[in-house]
Formats: sequence, C-alpha cells, structure tokens
Amino acid sequence: LAQLYEMRGVADKALEFYGKAADAFAGQPKYLATIHYKLGDLNLAAGKYDAAISAYTISQENFEALGDTSKAALIQSSIALAYMQSGELTRAETMYKTLLETVRAAGDKAGSVRVLRNLGDIAATRAAFAQALDYYAQARDEAAAAGLEQDRIMILNSIALVHQSRADLAAAREVLDQALALAEAGGDRLALAATLHQKGIMALHEGDAGRALELYRKSADIKKELADSTLSNTLAEMGRAHYFAGNYKEARRLYHEALKAGASADASITIGNNLAMVHKMQGQLDYALEIFEQSLETARRNNLPYHTSFLLNNIGVALREKGEYDAALEKHREALALDEQSGDRLGALVDRNNIAAALRLKGDFAGALELLEPALKDARGIGSYDDLLRTLINLGETYLLNSNFTDAAGSFAEAADTAEKTNNPERRWNALFGMGRAFESQNSEDKAADAYKQAVEVIETLRAGIGGGDDDKSYFLVDKVKVYIRLIELLHKQGKPEEALEYYERMKARGLLDIIQKGKVEIDKGLSPGEKAQEAEHRILVAEAARAYAAALADGGLDSPAARAAKQQLDQARDAEKRFKDGLYLAHPELAFARGESKPVTPGEVRATLNADEILVAYLMTGETIYAWTVTRDSVKMFDLQQAPKKVEFMVDKKLRSALEEGVWGSSQQKASQQLYEAILKPLEPELAGRAVLGVLPDGRLYEMPFIVLLDGDGKYLIDKMAVYYTPSLSVLAETRRAVRELKNSDKVLAFANPTFARQDLAQLPGTETEVKEIAGIFGDRATVHFHDDAIEDHIKRYGGGYRILHLASHGLLNNNNPMFSSIAMSQIQDQPDDGYLQAREIPNIELDAELVIMSACESGRGRLQPGEGILGLTRSFFSAGVPGIAASLWEVNDTATSFLMRTFYSLYPKERAVDALRQAQLATRQEFGDNPNLWAPFFLIGFGVPKE
Repeated sequence: LAQLYEMRGVADKALEFYGKAADAFAGQPKYLATIHYKLGDLNLAAGKYDAAISAYTISQENFEALGDTSKAALIQSSIALAYMQSGELTRAETMYKTLLETVRAAGDKAGSVRVLRNLGDIAATRAAFAQALDYYAQARDEAAAAGLEQDRIMILNSIALVHQSRADLAAAREVLDQALALAEAGGDRLALAATLHQKGIMALHEGDAGRALELYRKSADIKKELADSTLSNTLAEMGRAHYFAGNYKEARRLYHEALKAGASADASITIGNNLAMVHKMQGQLDYALEIFEQSLETARRNNLPYHTSFLLNNIGVALREKGEYDAALEKHREALALDEQSGDRLGALVDRNNIAAALRLKGDFAGALELLEPALKDARGIGSYDDLLRTLINLGETYLLNSNFTDAAGSFAEAADTAEKTNNPERRWNALFGMGRAFESQNSEDKAADAYKQAVEVIETLRAGIGGGDDDKSYFLVDKVKVYIRLIELLHKQGKPEEALEYYERMKARGLLDIIQKGKVEIDKGLSPGEKAQEAEHRILVAEAARAYAAALADGGLDSPAARAAKQQLDQARDAEKRFKDGLYLAHPELAFARGESKPVTPGEVRATLNADEILVAYLMTGETIYAWTVTRDSVKMFDLQQAPKKVEFMVDKKLRSALEEGVWGSSQQKASQQLYEAILKPLEPELAGRAVLGVLPDGRLYEMPFIVLLDGDGKYLIDKMAVYYTPSLSVLAETRRAVRELKNSDKVLAFANPTFARQDLAQLPGTETEVKEIAGIFGDRATVHFHDDAIEDHIKRYGGGYRILHLASHGLLNNNNPMFSSIAMSQIQDQPDDGYLQAREIPNIELDAELVIMSACESGRGRLQPGEGILGLTRSFFSAGVPGIAASLWEVNDTATSFLMRTFYSLYPKERAVDALRQAQLATRQEFGDNPNLWAPFFLIGFGVPKE
C-alpha cells in the first residue's frame, strides 16, 4: 500500500503506511532497513530534514546489522544530503569527506564520483567557486577513468553552472559544448536531454529566448520519448522563456502542460506558483488566486509545510492587492501558525511583517505596531539582516502613517545605515525614501531633499545581474520612479526649476538603461578582444566578491572578521571595475551612450545645443498633476499645469488617438484636440511665441499623441505654426546632435519593402514596394533596394554601413512586455542565417552610418509605456546603434497617402533639415488628401530634429 501511494505521489499516505509496516516488522532488520530508507526519502522530499535523518540513521543501523556495509555507506551519503539541504553545510561537508575516504578505501569508484560531486555542490552553494571547480574536476576525471560517461556529462553540466554563476559565460559555453559532444557521441539520450536543457538555461541567461526555446524543445522531445520524469522541468523552463520574452499567453500554456506532465509534488507547486504569478502580473488576480489555491491544496495533501506557508503568504499578498484585507489577514495568520508550529523563525518573521502590512492598509496602526515592535526584537536575535531591514522599514512606514514622524525617521535611519553596512542597496534606497518623507512631513525640506538625493544615488548605482539576478522580475525603475518625482516636486516647491529638470533627466536616463539591461542586450561594438575579456573579468570578480560577502554575513554576522574582510574585497572589486569602465568609456564615448550608461547631461549643456528659433518642452505626469519645463538658449522654467493626468491620458487615448487610428475626424475629435491644446500648450504660449521649432520630451500617453494635430483657440493646427520633433531624453538629444556633426557620409539610401512573410497573420505589403520604387527613382544610382525574398535582415546587418538613409517599409511588431524584443518583420524564408525578425535587441550591435532611419511600418514608433521611461522599443535601439534621427509611425498607415508623403519628403531631404522636410511633406499631404490627420499625421520625427547652427 505504501509503495502504491508513493507511485501515485500521495506522500502523506505513503508515509502513514510505511510507518505501519515498520511497526509490523519490528525486530526484523531485513525489512526495517528498506522501510526506514523509504521513510527517509519521503521525509527528505517533504523538507522534513530531522525526520529524514532519523529514518536514514535507523536504516543504516539495520543494514550494518545485516553486514551490508556498502548500503550502509550509501545511506551515510543520504544523511549528508539531508544535512546539506537543511542548510547545515559544514556538517554535511564533514560527513562527505569521511565518506570519501571510506568509498575510496573500498574501491567504490562510482561512490567516490558521487561524493566528490556532492562536495562540489556544497562549495558552489557557499559561492566558494574555486573549491567547487576543484571537486567537480576530480569527479569528472574519476568518472572518465571509470567509464562513467553519464556521470561525467552531468558533472560537466555542474561545472558550467559554476562558470555561469561566476558570470564567465564563455567558459560555461565551452564546457556545455564538451558535455553535448560526449552525450551525442555516446548515444546517451538522457544525458543529451539534460545538457540541452542546461544550454537552454544558459541561452536564456544571455537573453536569447529564441535560442533557449529551440534547445528546450529538443530536450523536451527526448524526454517525452524516454518518458523521463524531469519533462515537467523543461516545459516549465520553456514557459519561463516565453514569460521573459513577454509572451504571457504561451507561458501560461506551457506551465499548464508542465503541470500535466506528472511533476513531483514540490515541482508542481513551484510551477503552479509561477503560473499564478504570471496572471497576477497581468492584473488577473482572481485567476491567479484560483491557481494559488490549487497549489495550496497540493501542498497540504502532501504535507509540505514550507510550500504551504509561502503559498498562504502569496495568496494573502494577492488579496491585499484586491483590497480584501480581512481575507488576507486570515491567510497570513494561518501561515504564521504553521511556521510557529514547525519552528521556522524566519518564516514567522515574514508572516508577522505581512500581517502588519495588511493591518496598516486597514488603518489599524496600533495593531500593526503591536506586531512589529516584538518582531523587530526577533529580527535582531535571528541575525537575518534582510529580514531586520524589512521589519525596520515596515515599522517606519507604520509610524509615518500614524503621524509619528520622529520615530518613523529613526526607524528609516537605522534601516538605511544597516543596509549600507550589509551591502543591501535595494533596502537602502527604500529606507532613504522613507526618511525623506518623514523629514518632509516635519517641514524639514533641506533634510528631505538630501535623503531623496541619497536614495537616487543608490538607485543609480544598482546594476542588474551583479551577484545574480532574476530574469522574471518586472522593470527596475517602476517602483523607484516615485523617489525622483517626490524630489522633483520638492525642488519645484523650493523654486529650483533647473535642478528639478536635472533629476527629471536622470530619471529618464535610468529608465533607458533599464530597458537595455532588461532585454539582456550585450553591446560591445568597437571593443577589442582584450577589452572584452578585461570587462568580463571585472564583472566576474565583482559577482564573486558580492556572493562571498553575502556568505560571510550569513556565517558570521556583520561584525565578524570574515565579513569585514569580504566587504573590503567587494569594495575593491567595485572600485577596480569603475576605474576600468571610466577608462573604457573615455576611449569609446559612443559605447557609454549606446549602453545607456553615459552621464546624463545637465540642463545647461542642453541649452547650449539649442538654436535661437527653437524651444524644448519636457512633460512629467505624476499621480496628481502634470508638470512642464520650457528650455531655450536663455532659460529653464517650470510650470504646474494643474491638469489631472488621468483625464488628459483618457482624452489622448480614447478621444483622439483611437479616432485617428480609425480615420475618424469629426467635431468630437476636433473638440478633444482643442481641449488637449488648452491643457498642455496654452499655459506655455508666452514661451512658445516666436519659435519656429518645438522639441517635445513627452511622458506617459503624450508620447502616443501627434502634437501637430492639436488645435489652438483660433482653430489652427500646431503644424501650421511650427515644426515638431520628439526626444526621449535630454541626453539623447545632446548625443544625437553630436552624432550629426560627426557624420560625413554620402547621400545614399538603403531601402527594404514588401518582404515575404511566412506567418499567415502578416499581410503582404505591395503598396510599400511602390513607395520604395518611387524613392529609388528620386535617388537613382544612389539607392539600393531589396524586395520580397531579398528583403532579409542579414542584408541590414552586413551592408547597413555606408548609407545616409535606411528606409524600412514593413510591419512593426511590438512586444509591450519586453520592448527589446519588439521587431520589424523581414523576409522569412528558408536557408537564411536569421529568423526574419529584426529585433530591437539586435540593432545596437549593427554597424550603421545612417543619419536617418525611416520606419515606414505599422505602429513602428510605439512601445511599452512605463513610469519614468517614456516610449520604448525600436526607436531607442537605433539611437544605441548611433543613428541620430528616426522617423516612425504611430498607427497603421494608408499606402497611397504614405507614398505621396514619402515622395515629397525625399524630394526635400537631405537638402533641407529633416524636421522642416517632414513638416512640408505633411502639409502637402494634407492639401492633397484632405484635412483628416489619419492620412497626413501618422509620422513623427524622433532625435536630432534641428542640427545646431
């Protein structure tokens, strides 16, 4: 009965009947040895380490009574594994070292390989990577000598994982290639599947979701063929790859398939939790809760207390987001009871923080404080610094809401100081932000501004991937933009418009860096092999030092000699990396801009780039109002437009933009256009007067609005009064103008149109072919055009240099979840080196000499809107590739009108400035096709706009 329940995955019943069997066979070592071994395995799988060790020990004693020393030694390995999984690494290591002598003395080569591999695992867990590699190397060599090829391949996979953890991706790839070659040569299908799976993880770590999926599919096919129990893991990884690339629908499907593939209880719970988190991120809280509950039922049925507790907390957090605070409290309190029963002090501390957060949201500050003050004492005693910081910040937030500003500032200050000492910048900026709000509530504006500025400094030193990272977390800046906004509002209140604009620009610049890092884009164009190797080595050293410091903190605490020495090494590694990068960017200034790591320009530097007839207007949408800066050669001014952002964005999205997409332009739309002009431009009219060119730095939905269609009080379009261009940040504007001055290329154009699509949902574009042929007629032998099967992305990658203009007439495919995976659809034909999609993440490393890229495609200029980041997507990638100007479309274009507009534009450009040529082409198209902006206003210019005289 126990064996049947075990085969069916009903762990609690299996444990019950093995226990009854043990009672029935009391005094009979022959049976007790095997039964207690089974009890050990089941308890180990359930995370019940003490029970597992006890059962294994009884099994070992019975095997010894039977004289079976080899099985007794095998069980010694299981006991060590239980200690290792419970976190008692030193005890496990001691046992494995003793066991290694035993198995070697007995000539057990397989046992020696297994023990060496476990010792390597322990060292890797401690981030002692050199020691781990030494153990793995011994295990690999012994496995090779003994002909244990499958073990050898699996050990190579472990070695690759260590190299990946060290951020030495080249070494990881080399080792995985060795493992793959061995598996293929030996015909070991299971080892081949495991290696393909590991290579998929590697590809995803490098940001190549397409390659990762290809490897996962091959692994999954083999596992299906062999009916391997780890198939669910590979299917779940495929789901993670789609999730990373923003394909949430496919991620959900694969997570469901993984659940059906017969995952173990704990694996199915993890997969179910990931699936629920996907729905939660998409705002589908009810469905997420349903899946959380299903996973919770599995955890309870299999008597898995740890899984039960974290699922209860996840359910509680989701209920808090729904505003169901009482239901959330019930779940968090149930988790607390469970963790207290099992003796999980850390889990109980997390539970108390969650209960306090729910009480605070309910307005029960006294109840929250009643929990948090003793929780703080517990946190100090446990020695988990992250949990101490969480509790201090939670306590500070509660004091703040309860108007106890002095105690709030004290809690936040202690948290900020502790976070700095323990190398926890994520908690530190949160604490500093809390300090700022506490000081501001006490009318200590200078202290508040200083705290906010310190928080910004911490945020801007954070870099994705140092010491490990989570590919699945949402955008870096989303929860941090509030710090910048609070500081900007305070500086406006203090009458410091230029300094406020400086921090606005820093917010925009950090957002642009975020999308590059989120897209895992490795930009190394122009670096020598030696520079690439040096940069990788610095990255490895910092990552290793960060992990070593974390391990030292966990072992000995903040004030231990080992922790102090590790912190000193981490600081030295970071300083060395900074010095190297400073020198690298001095030698390659364009690289810093391409990576989004250049120092943001100051408002004064931007003013120096502007022309006399030019004005720049930058917008910021907060939760309550809209701010605007006007920047000219002579001044920077800041205005509170006193407009509700949600109302303005509703007018843009529902009243204006949707109508423009559908080609509707009646009195209702014209009224909305006038209302928007009144809201965001009329208050600035004294500054706009006499200017011929308007540069717009939009925010939020304003980036999706063509400013040229706004109607003033006299019924005139803005385009009738001035030319308009856009820029995503002040730094981009300054850099693109510098690039224009340095470009010395010909007037040649490279154009692509009407590619051959394999996908049924992509319509062919014969109108674009007509458009490009007309352009080619203007340029004559200075034009190179590619149509149909010849319009492949490889031609852009190989021949994109040497042309002043790059014209892409195709579909723009937007990825609103990860903008760096947005793409332009090119020809999708067999036997080409690429997949037929020119992705945003590929563009920065293409050699381009173009002054202007025109994306005459459907919605090519749109991308994901995130707080503080503005519009993202393909446009930013072309800036990273060194292109100073991009023209893109905001909605699906009309072939005939677009052909006319482009023909007119190219008859003027490059003889005239791009911004003036586009304005004249749009005016001519309006005169030719009528007043409907759907036909003449879809294109907008992003970038240099007006080169400095």
